[in-house]
Amino acid sequence: MEGFPHTVQLYRNYSSKGFTAISLSLDDPDEPADAKKALAFLREQGATFDNLLLNEPQQRAPELLGINSAIPVLLLYGRDGQLVEKFTLDDPNHQFTPEQVEARVKSLVEVPAQAQARPATSQADAIPSL
Repeated sequence: MEGFPHTVQLYRNYSSKGFTAISLSLDDPDEPADAKKALAFLREQGATFDNLLLNEPQQRAPELLGINSAIPVLLLYGRDGQLVEKFTLDDPNHQFTPEQVEARVKSLVEVPAQAQARPATSQADAIPSL
């Protein structure tokens, strides 16, 4: 929740250049109070992009998203749908900053779509199915 306002600001700053955001809440879909709280938070933040609720047990999130760490996780995809960068908390000695994320987003939106295309180098590069 702490870093979410930065994601909203990224969307506001770069959506006109083709950037979009999708948030995924890991709140328990079987707990109406949790879902209400998440919705209220999204409205309060002005998150006008797509906001999804994981419809799976929370324990499956790391497997489904291809991550080892807790949230927050930011996955950046190029215009071709391929994973470009994964910002996670997997390495406690190397944490990402909002400035690093913004610099990477900026570099992606300012590069023509043809220059972003690259072949997937591993299974981790594929878009996870949720």
